[in-house]
Order: sequence, then C-alpha cells, then structure tokens
Amino acid sequence: EVLTAVEVGKLTGYSKTAINNWCAEGQLKAFKRSNVNHIPKMYLIEFFCSPYCRSITRKSDWHGR
Repeated sequence: EVLTAVEVGKLTGYSKTAINNWCAEGQLKAFKRSNVNHIPKMYLIEFFCSPYCRSITRKSDWHGR
C-alpha cells in the first residue's frame, strides 16, 4: 500500500512540509506522481527505524510515545 505525504502526516502528526522535505533530501524514499510524493508503507517503516529519524529532536506527539 502507498500513502501520500498528507496521509503520512495525519498518521504520524508530522507536517506535510516536513515529510516532503525528508523525501526531497532522500531521507524518506518516495516516488512522485502528478507532483505528489507517494510513499510505500515499507519505506515509511524503514524511515522510522533509521538513525536519521531517531536523531530528530522535535518529535511529534505520536513519535514521542
């Protein structure tokens, strides 16, 4: 299954802008279709298990749990 940045934001509490920035930086793998980032769930899981994600200092409420 594939999620958009907006859907990931609703799920995790992070802003759409933060998610799109992670995609642009290559931290979160995604592919663009119609200028919208589409993120497979497997890539989202990999991202949240990555050292980069663990180093984020301003975590969302969801992430802080």
